Amino acid sequence: CWQRQICIRERVKQVKSTITINSSSGQEETLSASYNLVEIGEPYIVVSCQIITDKIELENKINIAENNFNNIIQHSGSIIFTTNSDGKFLYANKAFINHINIDEKELYTLNLKDLIEPEYLSKITLARISSECRLTDQIELPIILKDKRGIFLRGILQSTSDVAGGKIY
Repeated sequence: CWQRQICIRERVKQVKSTITINSSSGQEETLSASYNLVEIGEPYIVVSCQIITDKIELENKINIAENNFNNIIQHSGSIIFTTNSDGKFLYANKAFINHINIDEKELYTLNLKDLIEPEYLSKITLARISSECRLTDQIELPIILKDKRGIFLRGILQSTSDVAGGKIY
C-alpha cells in the first residue's frame, strides 16, 4: 500500500515514494523506494529500496519526547526565558509572560534591557549578570512592569551557545 504521495522529478526521470509492506514474518515494514528510468538502448527501470521503519519509529519517539518536554517547559510554574547576547527575547514560557503581564507578541519586540530598571542596568551588562550568577548561583533582577510597578525576579541567568555559536542567556 502506498503511504505517501509520490514525488516525480521529470528532468532526472526519477520517482521517490514511501511504501509499507508486510514482511514474511507478518511485521509491517516501511521502505523508501527510488525508481529511476535508465535509457541505454531500451529503457528500463532501476529500483532501489531502503528499510526505514526504525528511522520513522525513532523520529516519532523524538517528536513525542520534544512535545512532552515543550509542554513541561511551557506549563512550568518556573519563569523560563532565553535572549540572545544583546538581550532580544528568543523564547519565554507562559509563567514569565503572565508574571510580567506583557502580551507575547509585544514581548518579542522587546529586549531584556527594556524591562530591567534603568539605574541598575546603567551599572551592569548582561554578560556581567551572567558571570555574577556563576559566582552566587542566583541573582535578583529589578524589573519594571508595563504599569510602572517594580518587581524583583530572582533566579539564574546562564549563558549558553546557539547552533551558530552565538551566546544566548
